[in-house]
Amino acid sequence: MEKFEALPQDKSNATRLRGLTKAVVAFIGSNFNRRITLRDLEAETGSNSFRIIRAFRRDLGTTPHAYLIELRVARAAELLLEGEPAAEIASEVGFVDQSHLTRHFKRQCGKTPRRFLCDRARPEAVPTGA
Repeated sequence: MEKFEALPQDKSNATRLRGLTKAVVAFIGSNFNRRITLRDLEAETGSNSFRIIRAFRRDLGTTPHAYLIELRVARAAELLLEGEPAAEIASEVGFVDQSHLTRHFKRQCGKTPRRFLCDRARPEAVPTGA
């Protein structure tokens, strides 16, 4: 299973998330396709940015920004498999442009969106019985 297939908002994590982190995860999940700042998270939760980042790191082991990027890349992978063009996907999931999507996609998945699609389209090699 490739890394992108496990969406960051996995339901198994939901039970262990505490209030502040749960609120941030819900907000990011609903707004991942737009620009989200720490000030937005502060306004949404009523907490300061330091507490938000500490709570997020404690509960999920990552920062809110890294989680946001992970969520965007996971959604981009889904849309790529549905056949949408990468340039349209980039703006749809909240990246500035296609190169921004490609850079984060490669960093997270280890391959470019094009290589990802090529690898998915190629049938698995069937070992011959010897």
